[in-house]
Amino acid sequence: MEEVGYTNFSLGLPGNLIPVRRGDCVLQHTPPEMFDEPQHEDGSDGFQFYENGGATGCRAYFTIKALYKLDRVQDARRIFYPMLRGYARGDFQGFCDNGLSRDWRDWHGGGHGYEGFLVDNYFPLLAVLDDLKAKP
Repeated sequence: MEEVGYTNFSLGLPGNLIPVRRGDCVLQHTPPEMFDEPQHEDGSDGFQFYENGGATGCRAYFTIKALYKLDRVQDARRIFYPMLRGYARGDFQGFCDNGLSRDWRDWHGGGHGYEGFLVDNYFPLLAVLDDLKAKP
């Protein structure tokens, strides 16, 4: 994450850190900013949108849980605490000004989801118990 410059953990985590190439996508002829389908072969125009590097809380729990389990408490908290602040602000539900939802975001916070309330985004809250058990 450091190498590619992802630091906005209040949005969750991206599923991938480099663009998915066009040839590796199932094409449904949607605009890239809508659901990540790139027009460029290198995938760069669809990157950070939806499941092509978009940030979400959906699978962040597994990374956070693993870090706590490995006693890498500070690394876990570096991701988890900004996410908790995002939950407190309501940043994981609803819609952005562009009409797309906050359940998938580009790395600057723009909405690129479609559900509005994706329950998977709330799995990381399970890590509260791991944080309470962790050494200070």
